[in-house]
Amino acid sequence: MEERKQGLSVARIIDREKYYKNKALELEKELIFTKDHVTSLEQQIAVFTEQQEQQDEREEAINQLKQKYDDLEQRYEKDIQAHQQLEQELQSEIDRLNKQHKRSYEYELSDYNQKIQSYEKLLAEVQNDLNEKEKEIDIYKRRLSVMDKRLKSQGETRLNEEPVLEADSQTEHEAQRVLSFMDYALIVHEKRCMIRGELIIENVGQKGLGVPYICFRFTPGDAATIKGKIMSWESPESESIDQEKWQWAFLDTEWAEEAKERGEIWIYPTQAIKLNAGNNLIISDLQIPIETKYYQQIGVEVFVYFPEENYRSKAVNQILINF
Repeated sequence: MEERKQGLSVARIIDREKYYKNKALELEKELIFTKDHVTSLEQQIAVFTEQQEQQDEREEAINQLKQKYDDLEQRYEKDIQAHQQLEQELQSEIDRLNKQHKRSYEYELSDYNQKIQSYEKLLAEVQNDLNEKEKEIDIYKRRLSVMDKRLKSQGETRLNEEPVLEADSQTEHEAQRVLSFMDYALIVHEKRCMIRGELIIENVGQKGLGVPYICFRFTPGDAATIKGKIMSWESPESESIDQEKWQWAFLDTEWAEEAKERGEIWIYPTQAIKLNAGNNLIISDLQIPIETKYYQQIGVEVFVYFPEENYRSKAVNQILINF
């Protein structure tokens, strides 16, 4: 019995030993695990502590930045207020200067405008004077041009003295003979009439003749008026004379003007022409206006004079009209 009891005790002891060994192993494992866990926790705590310190540093830096921002914001507000006050003061000064300058400028502008108006008026007067002078210069230029053409024309065909129309020279110049006549028509209106026609001058002699001068003698003398294709040196058309071409013109010498007062109108060619034997000259589109209420009778005689040959001839017909 005792041996059995002893055997049971040893077995229990062995079992207990195994149990405690196993328990010790488990506890050792748990201890190792706990140590590892503690180490991990310590590491985590260290990391957390470090992060917390960094977080504290960040928060402190943020707080410092906030403080600086608040200080800057306060300074900005003060600067804004100071700037606004300065801007108001400057604007007030600008307004004051503008008002002062405006008054001065308005005075200067008014004075300046008056001067401008005075200068413009003076310039207008000067321009008008210049325009008048230019017109006068143009007139004198035209007159000089006309005088030059007149001198050239009269230099070629100059008749210095009035010829005697009634003298008969045909017997002295039998080889020189001219036949001239008027071909005309009378156009009658209610209070006036117009004689229109042409003068034909034909050389029926044996020799050529020089420059012809034509005289129209009116009866009564105050009816002496001729129009048509006859140029007057006083007319504007005389400026456009083509010196290469000749035409008929009114003679404007002193004796011709005196003759016109007696009722005689003289015309001549503007260039030295010749009337050769067998040829003729035609003065076309002659116009003689007549106011019928002033006259009962009108007569027009025509004479042709050649000063180079001292030969004169009267037209074979004359104009004679009774009203």
